[in-house]
Amino acid sequence: MNEDRLEFSERFRERLKTAVQRSGMNYKEVSVRARGPQHPKTVANILSSKSIPGADIVQSLAIVLNVSSDYLLGMPHTSTTLTRSSTGTEYGRVADHISADFSTIDLTADDLLRPPIDSVLAWWRHNNRKMVRTRAILDYCDIYRRPSRQKRFIQPLEIGPLSLAGQFLKSSDVETLQEEFKQMPRQALEDVVSWHIKTAESKNLLSVETLVYTTATGVSVSLEYARLLLAVVDHDGTDDLVLCYARPFEVKTSKTVE
Repeated sequence: MNEDRLEFSERFRERLKTAVQRSGMNYKEVSVRARGPQHPKTVANILSSKSIPGADIVQSLAIVLNVSSDYLLGMPHTSTTLTRSSTGTEYGRVADHISADFSTIDLTADDLLRPPIDSVLAWWRHNNRKMVRTRAILDYCDIYRRPSRQKRFIQPLEIGPLSLAGQFLKSSDVETLQEEFKQMPRQALEDVVSWHIKTAESKNLLSVETLVYTTATGVSVSLEYARLLLAVVDHDGTDDLVLCYARPFEVKTSKTVE
């Protein structure tokens, strides 16, 4: 596990521990309420691990603890006291401190107003994995053909106009995104392929990623974001698709050395 993911994992565990303490329940009670009596050690296992559980588990814990998944994931501007009626419907601004240099790539604080993880998961479950054309969700997502273990390459089919990829590419052209994947280091690309393949088994995967790059004005930008991968079925029955939703939640900028 790299340093960025380790930091994310520690933040997740710290927020989970805090939420449990504030709930007045112990680890076993939260585990059983979230996942049933057959999983009494869920919370204890998570707190002793360096990995992040799946999206289903994160959301189940959030519901029991009366917080949002975004809060547990470490998103700023997320309340620790969300009511159950508002969980999954609240939208939060992030990266209010974005500099003028950073705004030159058209990813401003207003652009980072995105659906919470809970909302995307609720939409997915409500529609039984079918990719209902809901613009409020799909405009922020990218659609891929799921790679196979034999054909290990990424094939983007659609880029949401407001998705993270669309924002950075300043384009919804899938060929442009395909070229970006070709330029990725081999191991990084293999990691992406593996994640997409795994959606066939677990149906949803949650991770944290960090994108580092330098703007034209010489500013080094590190963007941390939560990535949710969902196995989806298109209206024509095509079931080998992966929906990718990325929600940025921390931006760090620094002037590069001349």
